[in-house]
Amino acid sequence: MLKFDEISLYSADLPKASLIPDMRGEKALPFFILDKSVPENHGLYIEQGMVASVLPYTMQSIYDRDFKNRPYKAAILENEYLRATFLPELGGRLWSLYDKRLCKELLYQNKVIAFANLALRNAWFAGGVEWNIGVRGHTHFTCSPLFTCREVNTQGEEILKMYEFEAIRSLAYVIRAGLYKDTLRINITVENTKNESSYLYWWSNIAIPQTNETRVLAPANKSYITSYENGGFIISHKEIPIVDGRDITYIKNEGVSRDYFFDIPSENKKWIAAIEGDGIGLLQYSSKELIGRKLFVWGNTEGGKHWNDWLTDGEEYAEIQAGLAKTQFEHIPMEPKQTVSWNECYRAVSIENRNGYFKDVCKNIEKSVDGCDFDDFFTVKECSAPEIYGSGRGALASLLAPNESPTICSFPKDSLTCADEYFVSLINKTDIPKNPIISYAV
Repeated sequence: MLKFDEISLYSADLPKASLIPDMRGEKALPFFILDKSVPENHGLYIEQGMVASVLPYTMQSIYDRDFKNRPYKAAILENEYLRATFLPELGGRLWSLYDKRLCKELLYQNKVIAFANLALRNAWFAGGVEWNIGVRGHTHFTCSPLFTCREVNTQGEEILKMYEFEAIRSLAYVIRAGLYKDTLRINITVENTKNESSYLYWWSNIAIPQTNETRVLAPANKSYITSYENGGFIISHKEIPIVDGRDITYIKNEGVSRDYFFDIPSENKKWIAAIEGDGIGLLQYSSKELIGRKLFVWGNTEGGKHWNDWLTDGEEYAEIQAGLAKTQFEHIPMEPKQTVSWNECYRAVSIENRNGYFKDVCKNIEKSVDGCDFDDFFTVKECSAPEIYGSGRGALASLLAPNESPTICSFPKDSLTCADEYFVSLINKTDIPKNPIISYAV
């Protein structure tokens, strides 16, 4: 069952767009150093496709910390096993995945929505699952609405569909979500709408509770490990789970803020899990296209603790992530008109030997990883009009170049705003509107 509702969240007011465009130059780009431990034959796309500015997007830099209960639109999928709550107005964030049999929230569900300067457009908040596309970093849409509607598949199951147009790369993307027994199924499809090559970036950013017993595992023997230094990243390639004398799968062992990108062999199944002291936790797995898995921790330094506290109500959280590349410092080349699609699954996992030898625990978890071939689960027979609208960028791009219109989704013309009228008049060669509201964010 899918229903659209309104929920109350303890939140600061939504960020407003700045009137000053993002004028950062090439000097704003970080540097990347691969030390001698990183093999040359690993074929990483480090630094390719980096951009220095978020133009044509506005910066979302006007916000405060005036917290109060505020209404948010929610899309809720529910069956006898799970309840999944999405926030379409906030980038389609999966805010909650509640297991009704275990009476357990599987994600880190923040008690407060506190914005801070961590995203591509500045404003970002912690919690749930964020869908990051286009350019390295937290997505342009993390504090913006997506087009959201209801679909029905050939089996009569209701499907949540969310989509948008990413203007920097000219990518249309669609997120579909549905429940199958005790598993949340996700299908992502991304299309390069241009008749020229582009780049693709995707990471599903999953917040998890961090306790003294939280253990994160993935089917890899080595990891790309990043250290932060003077605005850049130093990347090494080391064996895991023991790094510098510490078992990094027990995430409280890490003292500093750090990324661990698990180097999963191509023949292995693609998954990551966060297990608590009772042996129960979250398992995320995917089809083979989503090759990357990551652990991020704030660490125990004063700076890491401060950021953690600033984003939460004093709770500790960490992140596990899944992406299309081995690291987050890469953009994958896309051919003209190319479409890429993959599947993801989110569900509870329960194991008995959570404190066992790393490889033995991984083998135990892998028993819960089934196939991600959903057959016709996301084959649609009915689709409603959008319940929630995103931006007018997709519609405007289709007017500008009809032969480069997206094929995986349709952007309604009534999504065009007053700020788009000037550009529409230029395209149609009609009179320019009087007193046009001209925005660089198109």
